[in-house]
Amino acid sequence: MIILSTIQNLYLISYFPHQPVAPCLYLFHKDFLPRRSLRHIRSLSIFNDARNSVYMLDDDQDSHVMQIFRKMYDEKGSGYAFSDHLQRIYLQELIHTITKIHQLGGVSR
Repeated sequence: MIILSTIQNLYLISYFPHQPVAPCLYLFHKDFLPRRSLRHIRSLSIFNDARNSVYMLDDDQDSHVMQIFRKMYDEKGSGYAFSDHLQRIYLQELIHTITKIHQLGGVSR
């Protein structure tokens, strides 16, 4: 399951995997992403200021999302000079994955 929340200029992606492992959270400020990506987010209803968006994942989607979160977390502590750039790329991949789930009729509340 993925829960998307917006609080002013902050975006939160909460991921609760099917496997018995700890949930993953990714919090980012709107300025972390390029403006074009922010326009994409705002044009869709996946992030909504008025309520949380909840998406249930099938096993394949869950596996894919878990791989993205692993890459983001591995990069966060890597010390690599371009770590922020890679994290933005992984975050955009995650947003596109959520967008696909949304457009394919994923459960959203």
